Amino acid sequence: MIDLKNIDSIEKKLAELKENQQPVFGKFTPQHMVEHLAYTVEVSYGKVNLSFASKEENLPALRAFLYSDKEIRAGAKAPFLGDDLPDLVCSSLEDAKQKLSVSLTLFHEYYAVNKSSQHMHPVFGMLNYEEWLMFHSKHFALHFKQFELIK
Repeated sequence: MIDLKNIDSIEKKLAELKENQQPVFGKFTPQHMVEHLAYTVEVSYGKVNLSFASKEENLPALRAFLYSDKEIRAGAKAPFLGDDLPDLVCSSLEDAKQKLSVSLTLFHEYYAVNKSSQHMHPVFGMLNYEEWLMFHSKHFALHFKQFELIK
């Protein structure tokens, strides 16, 4: 798992990621992966709003997964992603890394002030800060493994 409160550690791992690095699985380029993580962090503090995409009857099992030690499986697909890679937003991988660092800082600052806030995750429903930390830890681990930043 990844400690989302330790932004320095995340930045050190991301410093190992190179522009032409090939993924072990999936279609993301390094920049796509970093931009995807930044986007999901923005969702978690309400900068981006997504709709609930799961079936209500599946929510108890999904939430149980969130609270478990189980990892997100390689190949799991976010419901808001299409079949094609999204357009890149940042001008470079380095800019995307910077955007992710800023997004993580804003995420922590937001919940420091808005302690009881919750925001919609398209799979897991409304999540609070601690639940978003659980999700992001699993999500970052999946994508860091995708590019062998962790084993």
